[in-house]
Amino acid sequence: MFVLAGKRRNFFDESATIRTRCDGGVKTGTSPRLCSRHMGESPPIMKTGAIPAIGHFVWLGQDFPWLYSVAVRSAMKRGGFERIVLHHDGQVLDGNSRSEAFARLLEVEGVTASRIAVPSLCHRAGVAAAPIEDLLLRLRSPAARANVLRILILAAHGGVYLDTDTITQRPFREFIDEGGIFVGEERVVFPGLVARTRNPLVKGRSYLLAAFREVFNLFDAGAVAYTWIEKLYPVAVNNAVMGGPPQHRFWEELLSAMVAMPPQQQLKRFALGTHLLQEKVASYLGRDLRVLPPEVFFPIGPGLSKHWFRRRKDIRLPRSLASTVSVHWYASAAGADLDAIDSSYVKIHAENQWLSHLALPYC
Repeated sequence: MFVLAGKRRNFFDESATIRTRCDGGVKTGTSPRLCSRHMGESPPIMKTGAIPAIGHFVWLGQDFPWLYSVAVRSAMKRGGFERIVLHHDGQVLDGNSRSEAFARLLEVEGVTASRIAVPSLCHRAGVAAAPIEDLLLRLRSPAARANVLRILILAAHGGVYLDTDTITQRPFREFIDEGGIFVGEERVVFPGLVARTRNPLVKGRSYLLAAFREVFNLFDAGAVAYTWIEKLYPVAVNNAVMGGPPQHRFWEELLSAMVAMPPQQQLKRFALGTHLLQEKVASYLGRDLRVLPPEVFFPIGPGLSKHWFRRRKDIRLPRSLASTVSVHWYASAAGADLDAIDSSYVKIHAENQWLSHLALPYC
């Protein structure tokens, strides 16, 4: 949690310098806007910035289910990263037995932990600290805070951010070497544009698509059969896996939009996460942004994520995983009891469950 009895936690260093980064340089300031641009100014042609070979994860709170350690171990083993940083708020290191898996990750070569210090991150990113701190204090859920922190961390350090409900299959080297910003698309029913529309026909079509998709959850081959009609479903970017260089204009624009958003809107689910990312990807005028197709990070969309946990006779993985770099398996949508899954569970189910099959090498 970032809020305790209405006071700032001790990792908010109030003495940090407040800075605002704009295209023309860095200046001090206290405006809630993180930057200001001249209206009508032509966007600069961005140099393709180098992406550091660093993987980032964010964890807020105490309990750390064992299954999330698979995300870190797989990224370190197969992601092509020089190092992995686990950014946390301090609670996970309080000795709680339910966070043992986190402590064991620190024994893995190349994996380090870093306690979140917002002023320090803002200073390194070249953005004003006060608006970010105020925003984090208003947010109630760890997921909402993580939406802000992942962007701030990428702005400060660059690299690749991954959610803890991922399993990396292949190196990110191609994306790292090419530089610039990269994000991935998923197939969803209610992207931001649909969620905000008041058009009853658009809403009605989406509800029909959602109901139709449920049919493919009823049988083992449903995830494969769904590929026959998946083009009926819109694609939209998701913030579970993304990367880029530090102090990049794209990160700055996202942070600026977060703090400029009306307070009530900031508290809505997805507002600071996928929906804002979708808006900014659509409006970004730089030439160094790559939007990757669903099979790269989201081979099975959120509405079908139960298939990762389904017990099946045929363990063969969908062909769509052939080009997947990191599998996002949607912990929030899968409906599984993650606390019940440990290395013993994975070993038992590795031959009848897709998720256990992918997690087995990291037991």
